[in-house]
Amino acid sequence: MAVDRLEDHPGWPATSPARQGLENRVEEMYRSALADLFGGAEDIQGVIKMMKSREVYRHLSNAADRVDEAANVIGDIIVKIT
Repeated sequence: MAVDRLEDHPGWPATSPARQGLENRVEEMYRSALADLFGGAEDIQGVIKMMKSREVYRHLSNAADRVDEAANVIGDIIVKIT
């Protein structure tokens, strides 16, 4: 489906400045969320919640990285079939 859609929408290549902007925004949001998170734990329950939240944020950031990798692969496929 991704290859079919990219063929119909060639204006969204893997090196798109818009896509790079999205990658940068995800990274900025991740860092900002971590900074906010680590600024507020006052007791052990707060520390436990902070550590759990940090893991969730880390997984979300990793998921964004995997999406970027998938987009690169799809872009490579498009280049090879066109």
